[in-house]
Formats: sequence, C-alpha cells, structure tokens
Amino acid sequence: MNPSPTPQPDVIDFQLAPEVQHHAQLERHAAPTTTPQTLETPEHIVRSVNGDVETCVMGLHRLGGRACETCALNLENRIRTLKGVQRVSASYVSGMMSVRFDPQLTTRAELEHLVRQLGVPITPIPVPAPQRTRWQMLRDALEDDRVETAFTIITFVAMLLGWLFDAWLALPTAAALSYALAYLTGGTFGLKAGLESLRQRTIDVDLLMIIAAIGAALVGAPFEGVMLLFLFSLSNVLQNFALDRTRNAIRALMKLRPETALVRRGEGTVVLPIADVNVGDRVLVRPGERIPLDGVIIEGESAIDQAPITGESIPVNKRVDDEVLAGTINQEGGLEVRVTRLARDSTLSRLIRLVEEAQTEKAQTQRFIDRAEQIYAASVIILTT
Repeated sequence: MNPSPTPQPDVIDFQLAPEVQHHAQLERHAAPTTTPQTLETPEHIVRSVNGDVETCVMGLHRLGGRACETCALNLENRIRTLKGVQRVSASYVSGMMSVRFDPQLTTRAELEHLVRQLGVPITPIPVPAPQRTRWQMLRDALEDDRVETAFTIITFVAMLLGWLFDAWLALPTAAALSYALAYLTGGTFGLKAGLESLRQRTIDVDLLMIIAAIGAALVGAPFEGVMLLFLFSLSNVLQNFALDRTRNAIRALMKLRPETALVRRGEGTVVLPIADVNVGDRVLVRPGERIPLDGVIIEGESAIDQAPITGESIPVNKRVDDEVLAGTINQEGGLEVRVTRLARDSTLSRLIRLVEEAQTEKAQTQRFIDRAEQIYAASVIILTT
C-alpha cells in the first residue's frame, strides 16, 4: 500500500504596499493549529515584511560651525528614546539626520516637535521638498565649508610668517602677531565645537586640540601649537571636500525634477507645482521637456531618454499604456500622461531620499571611533592635568 501523500500547504499571495513591490507568502497547512494564537494573520506578516515604518529626513545645523560626530552620537541616543523611533542615524558632517519610526505610534509632525523639544536645531525637509529648500541647505553647508577653508589658508600663511619672523628675521613682535592671527583663524571653529560639546556634556577631539594648542603657547612653543591647529583644520577641509561629491550627486538629481507640470483641466490646461498634482491627473509633456511625475501614457508616442534614471544609453520608444518615469526626457512627440504616483512617491523623489539617507549612514568602525573619541579625549585631559 502506498503511503498517503503529505498534505501540501496552501499558498496565499497578497500584494504589499506599492513602494515595497514585494510579495509575501503565507503557508497554511491543512492540519488545524492547536491554538488560534499560533496562526499569524496576513496583517502581521505584512507588518513584519514591510516594516510598517516611515523614514523622516531632517537637516541638521552644524554645531559651532563645525561637524561634531560625538554630538551626533549623543543626539542619536537621545532621539532613540522617543516614542515610535526604531532607528536613527545622524551626522553633522553631512548635515542630515534620518529617523525611521512607526507611523502608528507617532506622526512625522509629532516626531519633529519632539526632536525640537530636545533642543536640536533642525530643518524639516518636506516630502516632496521644493528644490529651493534643499538648495538652501546645500548652500549653507557650502558656505560654512568655504569659510573654514579660507580660515585654514590664513592659518597656514600666518604660521609661515610667524616662523619666518621668529627664526630668520628676529622680529619677535611681528612673529607674535602672526602667531596670534594663526591661533584666531585656526582655533575659531574648533573652540566653538568644543564649547558646544561641553554644553552637551561630552568631550571631543576639538576641545582636546584647543587645550593642546593653548598649552603649547604657554610653554613657549607657539609654532607647534599653530601647526596642530592647522593640521586639524586641514583634515576637516579635506573631509568637507570629499563630502561635496555626495552633495553634487544630490544637486544633479534635483536638476532632473521639474518644479511644475502642465495639467489638463477640462478643455484647458493649468500649470501646477508638482506637489499639487494628484494621482489620475493628466499631464501634458511637450517634446524636449522632462516628464514631471511617474505615469502611464494615454495619448501620443515618443522616444524617451531614460539615461538619467536607469542609465540606458539608447532612448526607449514609448507608446500608449507604457509607463514613464519622472526625470526622463521626452525627445520627439507630445505626450499625455496619466499620473500614477504622487511627487513624494515618484522614482526620482525616492532616489533623492535614498541618497540623503545614505549620507547619514555610518560604518560600524566609524561608530566605534566616535565612541572611543570621548574616552580618549577625556583620558588625555585628565592624565595631563
């Protein structure tokens, strides 16, 4: 007698949220479970797979005009205790903070309010953010970098002049003035950051460098103190220079997205900001224009340059019922597109958000160094006093 076949599980497929674009499967055996609690409902599995979370990206104002990653670490620890927060990553270097939270426990507005209650100066980034909002944040960060770069150059020149006046020309007064200028320009950003870290009850390397430079001047070695400040300032300038590559990527992505869309209203048309365009609206795209929102062609045929989004080097022919992406270029004929995703959910907006979130991510090694920095700085100060 052949053994009876093993009961095969029934498979129930259900579609998750559109932004996830993923299928989950629930296997349910024919044999009944012993207790009702052992059978997970589809809603539970959707929550576990989709995470049922949202991500809020905020702009951080640099403390004291310089990045303080120790302060960012303390900020993460404080915000992690807020209701609904599941994960937080902050970086004053990039000027961004990404908070992943449960929307069932707190809203985006409530989260921003709670963060402000902690005394954290933030700039909420609307979704979708107008280009002027992100441009302003990038300009502010770039302005800070330019000021620090100029101060670093002045520090270097004043340091060389002080050394020249002291060692070769025997002009002690001119040397003292040159070293004083070098201390002023080389220590301004570090002093502000160090005082800010003290305000947050931490000790970082900025404060350690300032104390070491002052100590060098007190023992009659101003050149060594200025050299220390210059090298530390130079390291921050090089770090900002490397970060500009990421900022340039965000700038390039922002240039791909039009601010407005030509929307059909009855027999006429009206120009609307893309944030005011709803799903189902019909958008007209002329030849040579960028497609403002994700949608489906309902009238017209054209070749679409998708290289800015997908990297395809050859334009793709699109006709009725074909999908088009925001930021791609309509090359030939006029198109009428039915919007399928809001501006905040478009492919281009999600790319921008992913790049912004990536700015805040830190490697485990970097997080370890940020924690060890506090112990190292405090130990050196204590042992040398």
